[in-house]
Amino acid sequence: MSPSLQVIGLLGEHPFLARLARALRKQGWATRTLAQVSDVAANAEVAAFVISGDASAAHAVAEATDRPLVCVLDSPGAEDLQRLLDAGVDEVIDPAAVKPVFGALLVLKAIQVAERHAREAESARGVRAEVTEEELRDGLTGLYSKEMAERELVSLWQWAVRRRFPVSVVLFDVDHLKKLNETYGDEVGSRVVAAVGRYLKEMSRAADVIAHFGGGR
Repeated sequence: MSPSLQVIGLLGEHPFLARLARALRKQGWATRTLAQVSDVAANAEVAAFVISGDASAAHAVAEATDRPLVCVLDSPGAEDLQRLLDAGVDEVIDPAAVKPVFGALLVLKAIQVAERHAREAESARGVRAEVTEEELRDGLTGLYSKEMAERELVSLWQWAVRRRFPVSVVLFDVDHLKKLNETYGDEVGSRVVAAVGRYLKEMSRAADVIAHFGGGR
């Protein structure tokens, strides 16, 4: 790793941070103490940030940087962990449960995980850039094609496993579509499918992956 990426930024008042800084330096990493959240964006050379505080502080730091983020929190409960993960935290350290040296190793692990995630995201963007609009979208509904949806779902699953975050998958078909086609013609059936696609796009969130798998009448 290049020297410009060997700095860990520390933000907060928790006494564990001082002990963590000593342990990190023994692991060969430099540390930089930050006075406030606004200092985060000004330290672009920092490889990762370790903060102490609540989910609000984590949100603020996550919005200020795309670097890995580790949060130090005493005896975090399930709700605390969920809020921190939602805020973009890559790792949560409970000082009572770990020694400073082990905490330093957790920080380094969080950096590795986040960097791997960044590489995968960059690779996925490259794949999207290589496919044509025809390959990306289903012509009838304007939704993702089956092939593109499968790629997106793989990336989503990998992200969910890393973040220990639940993911739901819903697969459904349109009832009586075959009878509709036989009675009124395929054009009417296609209009129904297109209308369902528009409805799904209107009701979905930006992060949702909506696709038309097709595969029959």
